[in-house]
Amino acid sequence: MGLDTIAYKEYSNGEHIEADSAWFEGTEELSRGILGSDLSWIRGKVYSHLIEQISGISLYQESISNDGVNKIATALRELNADPIRYRDIVFTYNHNKRELKALEKWFTIAAERGCYLHGWW
Repeated sequence: MGLDTIAYKEYSNGEHIEADSAWFEGTEELSRGILGSDLSWIRGKVYSHLIEQISGISLYQESISNDGVNKIATALRELNADPIRYRDIVFTYNHNKRELKALEKWFTIAAERGCYLHGWW
């Protein structure tokens, strides 16, 4: 099953407002969503198993709170700082260091900007 993960900055007048794509510059390395082409979308399916393993949070949810986004960002930061865990993850999931740093950056930006996530599948 596919999954796109979208960062939203707010809910206003009955609509979710996407985060500004420019916020996520420097994360071009990541796989992008099928429906969204800007940087506020990622192809969640590509990262879902990794994210769930390191944070305990599934990207296969309709909504993930900013608190959840913060937990994912923290888990990615800890992973990237630990050479042994990083080695094991790279071997298991085949994501390179640049991609994992970009993923950490994407979630950190979303967390710091107060974003919540929406899963679309």
